[in-house]
Amino acid sequence: MKISKLSRAVFLTSIILLTSPAVIFADETSQEITENAVETESEKIAETASEQTEEEQAETVSEEISDQYEEEKIETLSEEISEPDTASVSENSDAKNSDSLDEYVESTLSDSKKKNAKKGWNPFAGMFETKQKKYIFYDQIKLATGTIGYSIKPRTAEVFVDPKTKKAGIQVYYQSSFFDFLFDENNIALIAEGYEKYLEDFNAHRLIKKNSMKTRKMYTNKGKCRTEWGSVKIMINYYGDSQFHVGYEFKKNSPYFCIIIKDCKNIATDIGSNVPEKSVEVQLYFTKAEAKQFLDSLSRETVMRKLNESDEYGLELSTDSDY
Repeated sequence: MKISKLSRAVFLTSIILLTSPAVIFADETSQEITENAVETESEKIAETASEQTEEEQAETVSEEISDQYEEEKIETLSEEISEPDTASVSENSDAKNSDSLDEYVESTLSDSKKKNAKKGWNPFAGMFETKQKKYIFYDQIKLATGTIGYSIKPRTAEVFVDPKTKKAGIQVYYQSSFFDFLFDENNIALIAEGYEKYLEDFNAHRLIKKNSMKTRKMYTNKGKCRTEWGSVKIMINYYGDSQFHVGYEFKKNSPYFCIIIKDCKNIATDIGSNVPEKSVEVQLYFTKAEAKQFLDSLSRETVMRKLNESDEYGLELSTDSDY
């Protein structure tokens, strides 16, 4: 038993002796590892700190450069403002003046267009005044005019009224010219009276087939009218005061009611050198129905109604006694 205990003790001692260097080596290794880890961590912290310091320095330098640039820019602008370049100022001034002129022209044109739109602007206004503007045209009638060969030619005449004088009349084409004939109320009454006598003679079969020079002025030779004429409608510039006859005349065995408007002296002599001295005689022929339509279109009632209906001229119409 003693030997056994002794052997166990020797065994344990041997084990301790054998294992102690390993423990010491492990402790040393562990210590080295710990020290290395500490050194590595310290180096990382140092590097990080160094990097942060460099970044901060870079930011600081950048801020300093930026501030310096801003100061230099402000100084440069200040110098430009205090000492402007003469050529630059001149160019800017010219540009501003040009812009102002363009704005003024555009504004003027715009205002002009607005005014012209309100007035019903005509680019040819002032060159001549058309009869369609001067007179109120409101009807058309049928009639005939005489020809050189003692015949007649059917025409369409336009009926109108002069809003200034309240005279009514017709416009008809005759021998290469347009004629306006204007009648006042008294002379329209003379024509109407002659038409009534014509109807009486017609129905009584008292009409004379021969001696047309006499029958042309059978009912009156004292009529008066204003005659205007010209080669085109928009240039009826010549005018004068005519006398007219009322009667009848046979054409191909048919008795026509007629109005013979005598020639007149041209009063408009101040519109040029090459102007006619007088108008020509114009013969107007009507059937019974055409004569009635003509007188109805020129009647007092019709004329006053057309004047009242017209808004174009902004008329302050005269009383009945002024017509």
